[in-house]
Amino acid sequence: MSASKFFSAFFVCLLFSNGIAEEHFSLAQCMQKAYKNSNILQISDLQIEIARDKLAQSEYQRLPSLTAQGSYLRIGKVSSFSIPMGPGGSLQTFKFGTPNRVNAAVNLGVPLFTWGRISAQIRMAAISVEMNQTERKQKALEVTDQVLRAFYGVLISQEAIEANKVNVERAQKNLETTKRRFEHGLAAKLHVLQAQVQATNAQTMLDDSQSALEANKLFLSKLIGQKKQNYSVTGALDYKPVLLDADSLIQRALSNRYDLLTFTLQQQLLQGQTKLIQTSLRPTLMGIGGYTIQNGFSPMNPEEFIDNWNVGLQVSLPLYDGGVTQRKIQETQKQVSAVQLQQKEIEQLVTLQIRQALVALDRAERNVLAQRGNIKLAQQALASAEEQYKNGLASSLDLITAQQTLAQSELGLLRGLYQHVLAKIELCKATADYTLFENVIQNNRLGL
Repeated sequence: MSASKFFSAFFVCLLFSNGIAEEHFSLAQCMQKAYKNSNILQISDLQIEIARDKLAQSEYQRLPSLTAQGSYLRIGKVSSFSIPMGPGGSLQTFKFGTPNRVNAAVNLGVPLFTWGRISAQIRMAAISVEMNQTERKQKALEVTDQVLRAFYGVLISQEAIEANKVNVERAQKNLETTKRRFEHGLAAKLHVLQAQVQATNAQTMLDDSQSALEANKLFLSKLIGQKKQNYSVTGALDYKPVLLDADSLIQRALSNRYDLLTFTLQQQLLQGQTKLIQTSLRPTLMGIGGYTIQNGFSPMNPEEFIDNWNVGLQVSLPLYDGGVTQRKIQETQKQVSAVQLQQKEIEQLVTLQIRQALVALDRAERNVLAQRGNIKLAQQALASAEEQYKNGLASSLDLITAQQTLAQSELGLLRGLYQHVLAKIELCKATADYTLFENVIQNNRLGL
């Protein structure tokens, strides 16, 4: 083995050993990585846990409350007096307390009747959990949307690089041919300059597409938590005609959109808040009990501990609050009306978004078909121009024009396919159902 081959093989092995080998990610893999590494989804999961903790706190209100209290007080001096008592007139001493005062108590409270106040709080906490779960699903859809756009942005950039490489090869080949013809006196200096301009422009377009790939990779890397840029995505910009009915899509969207479901939950939450406000003017019945033990109670024996217990009922009945409760109820009812109007506005917006997405999808489909036809015509034109140029029946400018036309048609097809993908993503976003997009993610249910 020669030294150059040895060092080349050693360098390749070194690259692989350091983990610099390029990785390949499919759309499904990018989705899984994004769901796993998304800070937004992790925050939503924590918010769900917080809401569940609040629900548990609300449920604990139904349980009895038991508190223990204790105190110790050191008194420096205690007043006392002595009086003669008994037949012998012996002195009996009486103390006003003890230098070491100890007091302990256990109190019990049991909610017997709260006029639905605790039940209303529990119901509101349960709705809050459901709202956080719904918001988490909405965040998952947003992550899905971002990954789709970023993934196909990288994919279109990769395809554009390959198309521009072919265009550079055509331009370089034309430049070399023109130079040889110039050397043999079969082409003018102008033709060489034109071929050089074409080659430079083709290389510039290739450089631009490579820069676009790096920019798109940065966005996708952020979404999937990929620190290194030495990877590529696998997939194809396949054109698949979509036959969809606008009315059925609108009905699906009205059933699937999580923002509409959130408005419904907000109304339920406000209704629960209204009920809770109304209970503030209702009576509350509590069962109470206690047990105490203390010393310093008997003047004859201050050190003796004496215990006692009590049981009773406590009723709380608000009589007048100056109309504050009624104002709060009116405020909540107005908030319900505002949420209903917001929901109606979103429903109208959904209808508009779906119809606009279908129009964009139809336009993109027609563009793809048109660009495919253009490519066939451009290929025929280029083949004819090459044959005529070879036989001296066409100028180099004709050949350059034919090559540029084919390159523009190929890139135009890529743009058309990408616009078709974006139109499908917009339709999925409007319906909140990304299973419409591709089979590759429909069984995954988008990590929801």
